[in-house]
This record gives sequence, C-alpha cells and structure tokens, in this order.
Amino acid sequence: MIFERHMGLDIGTARIGVAFSDPLGIAAHPHSTVDRNGNGEMKSIVALIEQQKVQTVVIGVPYELDGNVGDAARGVLAWGDSLRRVLSRSERTTNVKIEYWDERLTTASAEHYIVGSRKKNKDRRSLLDQVAASLILESYMSCKGKLSSVTSYTSGQ
Repeated sequence: MIFERHMGLDIGTARIGVAFSDPLGIAAHPHSTVDRNGNGEMKSIVALIEQQKVQTVVIGVPYELDGNVGDAARGVLAWGDSLRRVLSRSERTTNVKIEYWDERLTTASAEHYIVGSRKKNKDRRSLLDQVAASLILESYMSCKGKLSSVTSYTSGQ
C-alpha cells in the first residue's frame, strides 16, 4: 500500500487556511492558518510541506458560481503557479504535485461546522479558513477515491 500525504489550502486575501490528510491518507483535518504577508507566506507553506512530507498540495480555486474564472480565481491560480516554481527549485520538494480544486461554497459549508463556537472574531475567522481548507481536501480525496472515513471537526470551546 502506498501512503500519500496531502495538504489542502484555502487561499484568501488575508489568510491561508491549511489542512492535512492523516499519514495514511484516510481523512482530512484542519491544521493551521498562515497570514498573507508577501514572501513570508510562501516560506511558511513550503516549510509545512517539508515538515509534513507532503506529496500533493490541493489548492481551492474560488470559481464564480457560474463556473467562470474571476479575479479571485485568477489570483489563486497565479499564487499556485508561484508555489509550483518555488517547489521546483528545491530537491526536497521538486516532486510535490499541485492540484487545483473547485472550492465554491466551501466557506459557507465551513460556517456550519463552527456554528456555536465561542471563539473570538479573529480566532473564528482563522478556524473558518482551516475548516474550509479541510473541506477542499476532503472533497478532493473523496473524488479521487482516497477518503475512506468522514472527517470530524471540533469547534473548540
């Protein structure tokens, strides 16, 4: 059996939500949030890829509801291309695959998972980004036949 570690990214204008599959590739779990701050965000994502020994990065693309590629989607696709170039320069990450995945309505779905959370506004937004990244990754794994159990989320108290 071949095990693949996947990373899911929900790229927003202020933050990037990060999720990982478990080491066996069975389930997707929210992990962290990286602030968008220029070049530092890319370094942080690459460090996570190396630490977690990721084979595939799944980037959610916010297509418009009609399926068109709008400004937000173009920005995410450009960011993903930049990540691909950075990964290709390192021997440790040169084989990491980048996959783009439709993320329409994942943030709205993520809201349902954190309803009732007592987190303060900034912490709530951070958790929302992480859960959205997890839903993107879960959808990808499910469609690719890599998900064999339902992901559970905790809202924190």
